[in-house]
Amino acid sequence: MNVAAPAATMRVTRQLMQGVIATTLLVGVVNGAFRVMREERTMADDTRRDHDFVGRTLRSAWLDVYRMKGVAAADAMVRDADAAFAEVDLRVRDTGPCLAGEGDRAFVDDARFVSCYPLRAPDGVRRALVVSESMRPQWRYFRVSVARNMVISLITTAFVTGLIAVFGQRVIGRPILALREKARRVGAGDLGGPLRLERDDELGELAAELNAMCERLATARDTVEAQHRANLETQEQLRHADRLRTVGLLASGLAHELGTPLNVVLARAGLLADGDATRDEVVEGATVIAEQTRRMTRMIRQLLDFARHKRAEKAPGDLAATVERCASMMRATARQSGVAVDVRLAGEQRALFDADQIQQVLMNLVMNAIQAMPDGGALRLEVGAVDLAPPADVGGARRRWCFVAVDDEGVGIAPENSARVFEPFFTTKDVGAGTGLGLSISYAIARDHGGWIAHAPRAPRGSRFTLFIPAAQE
Repeated sequence: MNVAAPAATMRVTRQLMQGVIATTLLVGVVNGAFRVMREERTMADDTRRDHDFVGRTLRSAWLDVYRMKGVAAADAMVRDADAAFAEVDLRVRDTGPCLAGEGDRAFVDDARFVSCYPLRAPDGVRRALVVSESMRPQWRYFRVSVARNMVISLITTAFVTGLIAVFGQRVIGRPILALREKARRVGAGDLGGPLRLERDDELGELAAELNAMCERLATARDTVEAQHRANLETQEQLRHADRLRTVGLLASGLAHELGTPLNVVLARAGLLADGDATRDEVVEGATVIAEQTRRMTRMIRQLLDFARHKRAEKAPGDLAATVERCASMMRATARQSGVAVDVRLAGEQRALFDADQIQQVLMNLVMNAIQAMPDGGALRLEVGAVDLAPPADVGGARRRWCFVAVDDEGVGIAPENSARVFEPFFTTKDVGAGTGLGLSISYAIARDHGGWIAHAPRAPRGSRFTLFIPAAQE
């Protein structure tokens, strides 16, 4: 497990904590604001009720004293009452804002709660009883209340955050870490080791589904691998069958090719058997017999090597040498059909390839070219190298390619069939003359080497098949 794994796992818990903290703080602020507003309204209502009780009581008393003893005695009674209430200021005024209205009213003036009660004397004089009280104690209470609410909110938030950090890591963090590690192992191809999460919730269901998915993937992978192995075996069998078919076509040409050296061997052997040959003629005859025997042995060995089933092994090699070897084997068959084989080599061409498989491709292309010229003609093999970008269906960047071009002067391929020449079992030959697998197998071998085979018509007649394989890196 890498170092960043726990931090990455905590991201979900941290986001959950942030959300809870924000929600808790928001709820605390909103609740505190409503509580302060409610307490402020309650305090104002209580203050107004207290002022109404004191003001209306004093107003009645002031009027009674005013009637009995006069205004001086009534004002003195208010001053005595003011001295009795330390927190409340009681005064009688005949000027000021309190005389602006007729009814009782209250307002806040310079951080003081002021209540006005109109006084209408019997002689018609208008005055007002003013009851005022400082708001500072109440504001101090508000501040203490707000601070207390904030402290409670912070304590609640810290407590909830701690609980989430502990239980979030246990309930969410660890299971997610286990799920992530399981997903990484699945991505790396490890489908074994089921994940055990003993939980009856969504994470437990996810773990169960992940285990079931791994089982299905393992089954599907085994099936695909078995099918792939079967396909490879089938391809190898088809390639070997195609190789043997080519060997069969070469057999008649080889038999004819062996006829000349066999006749030479028989003539020389007969000369030696007569006993009339001189010593020099005996030496010369033995030398000729040995040379022709080696020639026949070489031809038979080439045919046997070509027919032998070998495992593909790509290695850097000279493509021109493989082409020359193929041309040497095909010349006898070509001569029987009146076809002249011309090989044009542009020096050594180093490529990364399996010589036997590429030789099979070339044998197929040359054999098709010979069969396309029933009246004989010229067959040219050209070897070289070129820098180009592969076609879109192959893909890849521009690079250096080695190529072998096979040009014939045969009947050619109709334009409507040009796009199908590499399809399996497609052939333009007569029934019994071909299976339609040769070019398909050749194209598959070329693709296995990272290359391709291109076809183009030649003017005025004939076809050109070009094999491209990657050049060896120097």
